[in-house]
Amino acid sequence: MAGTIFITGTPGVGKTTVAKLLSKKLSCPYFSIAELAKKYNVLIGYDKERKSYEVDINKLRRVIQEVLANSLAGCNIVIEGHIVEAVPLEYIDKVVVLRLHPLVLEKRLMERGYPEAKIKENVLAEILDVLLVEAVEKFGIDKVFEINTTNKNPEEVVEEILKIVEGREVEGYKPGNTDWIKALKEEGVLEKYLLR
Repeated sequence: MAGTIFITGTPGVGKTTVAKLLSKKLSCPYFSIAELAKKYNVLIGYDKERKSYEVDINKLRRVIQEVLANSLAGCNIVIEGHIVEAVPLEYIDKVVVLRLHPLVLEKRLMERGYPEAKIKENVLAEILDVLLVEAVEKFGIDKVFEINTTNKNPEEVVEEILKIVEGREVEGYKPGNTDWIKALKEEGVLEKYLLR
């Protein structure tokens, strides 16, 4: 079962909490892409309006590649972040995209003090499956799984990831199981997000 598990998803879905918990459960190394970017100084600017750092993707990819290559020793590794394009394909065994209902995500990002523009951007990205699509395009549909984390605690999400990693249950987690457009339409709030 040894391999690298990449936990990704829209900012605010719970990647860091889940990845740290999974790492602890598997007794394996954990890496945060955001922390690696800061530690190895691959930041190239700061967007004041969006309150977020900009990174040199090529440098970040080399850093991640080196860290993963030096950490592989027949054990699992958990890496998390939302910059899918920076993660080297050859080191990843499973990709788990965490999903969260857009209304819950919006509330969570507001509580974190995100700027309005960044909240809109991230909620729309979640509705449109942006991270899921990026993951499938980069890693292939067979390596990518998605988990709807809405109304689940981190421990429950970790148990679902373990089912995937151990091959006990994968069908229910194949890409395409979460459809926020359909859900929001049924709830009568889709226009709120698409027409702003």
